[in-house]
Amino acid sequence: MVMGIIGITASTAAFQWVQNRPAHDLNQAGWAVMQQLREARSESTRQGIPTVVTVDSSQRTITTWTDTNRNGARNPGEENVLNLQDIPGIRITAFPSTGTFSPLGTFSGTSLSPMYIFVQSTALNQSKFVFIYPNGQIQLFDQ
Repeated sequence: MVMGIIGITASTAAFQWVQNRPAHDLNQAGWAVMQQLREARSESTRQGIPTVVTVDSSQRTITTWTDTNRNGARNPGEENVLNLQDIPGIRITAFPSTGTFSPLGTFSGTSLSPMYIFVQSTALNQSKFVFIYPNGQIQLFDQ
């Protein structure tokens, strides 16, 4: 009888875990994007030099680059890459796909509007939206 109860409990828990996994992956990806951008902004203001943010939708990566030695070339240790390929069922798109945090913490893209990063779950019909405003504020929204 005890083994039957344990079996039923374990199968119910496994079923719930499988059902909740896509939502967990979407949340994890959204917060990872936020962390990457916050670190980029912080690094830019701390070092007093711009940090470039690039979103590659096809590779599902966000790359931040701070030219710490100020030579204009990407040297080892100057780039930080967030790879979302490790999180299954996640797509990422951005408009514009490139922008820069200034040493003052402000952000500029190809226009004066915010940079929009869409983190989408292919398993769910849900998305997370990350906005980077020109004043440097970074916000995460649910669909």
